[in-house]
Amino acid sequence: MVLALENTFGNFTKIPELVHELKNPLVKMTLDTGHAYLTLRSEFHKKIVQYLENNKDIICNIHVHDSTLKRDHLMIGRGEIDFKPIIKVLKKANKRYTLNLESEPSSPQTALEETIKSITLLKQFENS
Repeated sequence: MVLALENTFGNFTKIPELVHELKNPLVKMTLDTGHAYLTLRSEFHKKIVQYLENNKDIICNIHVHDSTLKRDHLMIGRGEIDFKPIIKVLKKANKRYTLNLESEPSSPQTALEETIKSITLLKQFENS
């Protein structure tokens, strides 16, 4: 069993520091893209690639969802996050990560369609 600590609003750098400090192979990190975006704001696209590269060995799980500065947990493509560099770094790391699509659909009636669209977009980013 692995315990994965998730970054929440404001503790973007604290979780990796804690995981590295503990030096326990059973303690890893869950990266939440929306929480990272809301924490870093205008610095997100500048810092996320380096953050992923620096912490690729402790990240085991990624909560994938889009975000704006006003709304979190959006379907992929409905917010302001550019996922292409994120997916590129994850592929380059040559490691298996669990991606959890953690988005809220517009309505129960459109949930399946919106989920499929988010998955399709992530696959496109992976192949671009």
